[in-house]
Amino acid sequence: MPKTLAKYFLAWIPPDPLYAAAEGLKGEFERRFALRYAQKSPSHVTLKMPFSLVESKEGLLIRQLEAFFEGQEPISLHLKGMGQFRGRVIYMRVLPSEALAQLQKACVQHLRRSYGCPEELSDLNFQPHLTVAFGDIKKRDFPEVWAWARTLRPEYRERLDSLHLLKKIDGRWQLLRAFPFLRP
Repeated sequence: MPKTLAKYFLAWIPPDPLYAAAEGLKGEFERRFALRYAQKSPSHVTLKMPFSLVESKEGLLIRQLEAFFEGQEPISLHLKGMGQFRGRVIYMRVLPSEALAQLQKACVQHLRRSYGCPEELSDLNFQPHLTVAFGDIKKRDFPEVWAWARTLRPEYRERLDSLHLLKKIDGRWQLLRAFPFLRP
């Protein structure tokens, strides 16, 4: 029987009202500029870029991640303003945090040691952000889209007290499991 590879990634999916606001922004980008690609995943902040794993190891992955995160302390996050990468991605800024950087590094190292997951360039150059538009922004349209996005002034303070494993199913990223921190 052939081994089936599946795609996964680790992220923080924020609670409401931030989640609802981010999803609303993605909808507004779709209405104003016909940008739909960001709708293929729930609003999130990526901690480990997508990686492939033999699907039969999914249960083991989940058990190991549960153990890995159960003693993790919650982290305070501050999201403020909008940003962009290379004229292709528009996002809500997550202000730098040493605690978040350390958690991200620990996640990447754990998956590399346990499953041989490669460190992607963006894993090594971690710039936390919550994407609201990407992938289908045409270069010629970017100045107009970015001009509108720069008028937005989101600001949220949140508590990161869980991480989430997402899996690509039928071309869309779907929440597979949440891992709460500091379980009794």
